[in-house]
Amino acid sequence: MKMQRTARATAAEGAAAAVRTLEIVDGPAAQPPTTASPFFGIPEQEFTAHVREAVRRLVGETDALRRELRHTQLRLLEAEHSADRDHLLPLLNRRAFVRELTRAIGLTARYSTHSSLIYFDLDEFKRVNDSFGHAAGDAVLTHFADILLAHVRDSDIVARLGGDEFGVILAHNDQSQAEAKAARREPHQCWRC
Repeated sequence: MKMQRTARATAAEGAAAAVRTLEIVDGPAAQPPTTASPFFGIPEQEFTAHVREAVRRLVGETDALRRELRHTQLRLLEAEHSADRDHLLPLLNRRAFVRELTRAIGLTARYSTHSSLIYFDLDEFKRVNDSFGHAAGDAVLTHFADILLAHVRDSDIVARLGGDEFGVILAHNDQSQAEAKAARREPHQCWRC
């Protein structure tokens, strides 16, 4: 009795090892070998045509499941990316900004570094929408977002917080540096400097 259990456990372990080592890529499904060596722990004498077909189907199903998993993982990454982005502008949204702000506060406290927050509210923006329409308002917002992005470093965070409100987190900038950057009005003055 003990011998049977050991033999079954060994066959199961051999099958598991064979499954772990089997690498299937996008392409034709792997075919079971036709040599005299056992496959998936199945002795050659038991490797009948019926068993071969069953193994072939299992390998094909595994291949299809791996493709489906890769597709699902890509869709999940796209969904995560979309969840953090503003629907109109190439900026983070409020949700992502709050997460990044919390992270910046934690890093600032832990490493005793400086970070600054700049808040922008476009004055009289409602008047643009009311006078010229929402397409013109969208163009103003897009232009402003482009200006912000052109004048920050890669380590800085830029987001649209709501309608005409924007936030910028300047990493490793103290209050005087942030005030100087926020006060720059000429287009040729770069915030990256």
